[in-house]
Amino acid sequence: MSLKLVPFEEITKVWFDVEQYISRGCEHTDGKMNACDVLVDCLSNKMQLWVVYNKRNKISGAMATQIVDYHRSRRVIICGLGADDFKDVADGWEQVKSWARANHADNVEIIGRKGWIRVLDKLGFEPKHILMSAKLWKNSTRT
Repeated sequence: MSLKLVPFEEITKVWFDVEQYISRGCEHTDGKMNACDVLVDCLSNKMQLWVVYNKRNKISGAMATQIVDYHRSRRVIICGLGADDFKDVADGWEQVKSWARANHADNVEIIGRKGWIRVLDKLGFEPKHILMSAKLWKNSTRT
């Protein structure tokens, strides 16, 4: 069970196998992104693609990360996380932390549903904020 960063030149080779997982994760972004957006950002080096492997070394999930520089902090944001079994993701958590540290990040963040709290707290995550949103247009053409 592991979580592996996909080298840039390998992204298109694994995309067919991971798109479903990225799509499932993007369903919960409130229209911020879809799987196609993630692919474009990975191919333009704005995001990084990670593949989750289960104990049989079969693909069982995927996620994307994005490095965001704020004025006083560098963060790694986890986007579009989808997996058959979150335990496979948790088993690879140290690889993500090592990669984030190597890229001089101060924190790793994920915006997700409340159900993630009970799972992610075991990995050292803690709820920090409540995100609230108000739609400005009833029939937005952007989503």
